[in-house]
This record gives sequence, C-alpha cells and structure tokens, in this order.
Amino acid sequence: MGRYQTAEEGVRCEDMAYNQLHFMQGALIPWYFGAHKFTLPNGHEIYGVIMEYVSGTSLGSKDMNALTAQQQVQLVRSADLAVRALEHADVSQHDWHGQQILVKNHHSGTHCVFIDFAAASTSLHVADMHRTDDYGQVLDILTHNPLLDAELAFDSYGERRCWDDFGIILKINGKTLTRFTQEPYQYVWDTKEQANE
Repeated sequence: MGRYQTAEEGVRCEDMAYNQLHFMQGALIPWYFGAHKFTLPNGHEIYGVIMEYVSGTSLGSKDMNALTAQQQVQLVRSADLAVRALEHADVSQHDWHGQQILVKNHHSGTHCVFIDFAAASTSLHVADMHRTDDYGQVLDILTHNPLLDAELAFDSYGERRCWDDFGIILKINGKTLTRFTQEPYQYVWDTKEQANE
C-alpha cells in the first residue's frame, strides 16, 4: 500500500467498506456486525470488527483442494461479480492477495467470499488514495493460482467496463493475453471517418 496505517485506521477502513457493501453481506462478503472497542484482561483497549465466520479455504492456501472445471468457472464468475459490486459501491482494495479470496463450496455451487478490507478506500474519504485496478489484480490472482486453469480463468472472467481506465497484460502458458477497456465512443470516430470518405 505504500503508506503508514494504524490499527484504528484499518478498523475504520473495514467499517467503511462493510457498510458500503451491505448489499453483498451474507453472499460475496461475510455478515458484518460492526466495529467495537474491546478491553483485554490486562486493561489494554483495542479496536476490532466482528463478522460472520465463513468456512472456506483461501485461494492463497496450500490446503485448497483441486476444483473441477465447472467449479473453477463458478468461482471465477463470482469473483468477477464481486469486483463489479465493489466498483459500483465505490470501494477499492489496495492490497489484493489470495488470502483475501475465500473459496466456498455450497450445495448450489462454488463461489468466492471477499474478506479483509483494512486497506480499502472509497471516494467519500478525501484523505484516501482511491481507485486501484481491482479488476486486474483479482484477475492476476486467479490466473496465477496453481490449482486453477489459467486460460479457463481468463476466459471466464468478464470484460472490463467502459469506465475502467486500466489495462492488464498477462503471460499464460506462453501466450500474451490482454484486457483493455473498449473505446465506448468508437462509433463517433467511425462515423466521422465514414463522413470524410
């Protein structure tokens, strides 16, 4: 993240993110029960958050079991959906890693649960350096996980949205694959070129 952060600031970020993402609670993020001040037995006071326990394995864990192709597609598509929800809620994560993406196998399928928003930001807090390439960073994690088929993950992850001004270049199985934003106003330039011909 590149900046000093106190534990209290981390709790503030978690509280902000979970409240901003309330519509995702219980599905793509855990249920959140608030930020609280706790008093330890020695009298020391600390701040922390209380949230639902999610029985899943982190994507960064060596204990993760291999997933079938169908489960991989479900996981990748749910991660894509979760990133879209973060973008629409104006929440950006600044320290993505595999431990923040839990793999949850459920009778209805396999999906992700995002956790750990201590380094998240929103444009509501002007002091925060806001907006990182959440789309590209999650795609990078998914395509570099040894238990996931990288090409399948790349192909199953949705396209960038027109407001997303980042690009990503990945090397997968000797191939160079890219995801850049499509020009949303290309029709304007095409129309002008046709008119000039």
